[in-house]
Amino acid sequence: MRRLIIKIVISLILIIATILVVYYFKQNKQTDDLKEITIIVVNKNEEEIINDTYEVKKESLFDILDENYEIRYKEDIYGKVLYDIENIKTDFYTSYIAIYINDEYSNLGISSIILKDNMVITLKETII
Repeated sequence: MRRLIIKIVISLILIIATILVVYYFKQNKQTDDLKEITIIVVNKNEEEIINDTYEVKKESLFDILDENYEIRYKEDIYGKVLYDIENIKTDFYTSYIAIYINDEYSNLGISSIILKDNMVITLKETII
């Protein structure tokens, strides 16, 4: 009889511990979904014209740009190509918008960049 009571108590402790662990991770996941990103836009004269910080749940840089700025882009076989943002206008032949992530040149376009917490995205007008 005593062994049965010990087994029941241990089982209850394990069930309660499991419920608490699941609840803890579920709560942390909800706050982890929120990411803080900074978007900086620099014109060809190296003047910073935009410096905005957002707390977002979205995963795509394109979605953030499309919601918050006036942009012009074109669908390409590789994804979306950014031509204009606010008052910066490019033609992709003589100038383009270079994307830097945390001060490193990105080989990915705006539709392929996955946002991460504390990411700094710099869009620089670049003359070819």
